[in-house]
Amino acid sequence: MLTSHHAPAGREESQRVHMLRRWLLVVIGCDLGLLFVGAAHYPPFFSMPGALGYLAEPVIALAIYTGAVLALPPIASRIPHSSVALCVGTTVGLIAGAIEVMSTALESLVMLPQYVVSVTTGAAMLSLFLLFGVAGFVSSRRTHSFWLGMGTAIWSAIVAILIVVTFGFLLVTTSLPQLARDEIGDPDYLRSAWTDVRAFAIANTFDSGFTHLVESPVIAAMLGAAGSGVGRIGRLRARRRPVPQG
Repeated sequence: MLTSHHAPAGREESQRVHMLRRWLLVVIGCDLGLLFVGAAHYPPFFSMPGALGYLAEPVIALAIYTGAVLALPPIASRIPHSSVALCVGTTVGLIAGAIEVMSTALESLVMLPQYVVSVTTGAAMLSLFLLFGVAGFVSSRRTHSFWLGMGTAIWSAIVAILIVVTFGFLLVTTSLPQLARDEIGDPDYLRSAWTDVRAFAIANTFDSGFTHLVESPVIAAMLGAAGSGVGRIGRLRARRRPVPQG
């Protein structure tokens, strides 16, 4: 009887995991398409020194993400409470991704004073880091597992960064003149051997996407571990607190 009660719930959880995997694979496919379309949209990009390297780096990172997403259902099926961790991580990732998209849009598309851009970018980054810690904290409290808490934070980073890089790569195709405008006085551009500012803007966007794809899960692991640890300590203290005698 227990099996008959739990089987439908298990099937529903499996269906949700497979649906999540499909959506993320679609996003990764879009990212790869945007990379190649963005580079092909501006052929002079390929004439700059090292251009292919800037294109290859995010492609390799996205290939690794693809492997992680493909492995999601078999891994989730073997870990108790994984559905809770995925729900928390996906929700936090969507919120964090939305914040970063707004910050990127303000930085890249809106003519704002530099100090305003610095403040909004810093606030968005701080919010992102706090959300990684929150993901770890909430998940560890709900799953009673330190490692699931940390894993939830990493998953939230994967979801968030895939959203952000999709938006960033889209800008290469839709808003290249605005991106190039911001690079004209960039010290990195002035020091580079590149003579085409639009090509440099493409390379800079690809490099930024690669950096986000690589660094964000690592940062999330550290902050998620901290948040998960706090959650577990708080849970253990609550258990040990003596119950008042009535």
